[in-house]
Amino acid sequence: MRFYDYSLAPSPPKVPLFIAEKGLEIPTVEVDLRARAQLEAAFLAKNPGATVPVLELDDGTRLTESLAICHYLERTY
Repeated sequence: MRFYDYSLAPSPPKVPLFIAEKGLEIPTVEVDLRARAQLEAAFLAKNPGATVPVLELDDGTRLTESLAICHYLERTY
């Protein structure tokens, strides 16, 4: 599992807080939105919407909405 985030983005802060509150250690990849990293082909392959947050599961499934990510983590852990 891997979490794609940008610490200065307005929507993702709730997910890192939720992850910390659950005591989970999920590798995080910083996607630099100011440098337009979300528009690079590698990231667009993960989320064609070019937004963060993204939670990529081990099976390749990707969740791209904060509430969906929190709901998944709550149900799984």
